[in-house]
Amino acid sequence: MTTNDVVSTLSQLYRAEFSCPTARLTQAMPYISRRETAEGRTLRAVAQEDQEHLGWLVDLILARGGSPPPAKYPLFSTETHYVNLDSLLPTLIRSERDLLATYAAAGPALSADPQAARAVAQIIQRHTNHLATFESLKPRT
Repeated sequence: MTTNDVVSTLSQLYRAEFSCPTARLTQAMPYISRRETAEGRTLRAVAQEDQEHLGWLVDLILARGGSPPPAKYPLFSTETHYVNLDSLLPTLIRSERDLLATYAAAGPALSADPQAARAVAQIIQRHTNHLATFESLKPRT
């Protein structure tokens, strides 16, 4: 695997991470009632970690001579602003699963770059934890 291939894979992960609505939860925090303040803290922690992931990916790309790609928000993410948490959770869960699948598919492409592979493995673990967190917040029906 060439450095260009690694940069291309990291760029793909950057775009996927950027497109995930959890990366923007601090901008579009859902409505959370006073009873759900712990959930609000949890969501802010997830959003903070996702911002860290973007920074890690940018650092990895730059260290390999690349530059971060332009990223755009998907149109579906415009529906995530100022809604209640219960209605947002299915979107967060689905997006987290999709993001984990993207990372899992990219993992083998980074095997020749141990530093990138370790960072991606750490991001995958965090997203696995995020998914479990979102599923635990899911309303009981």
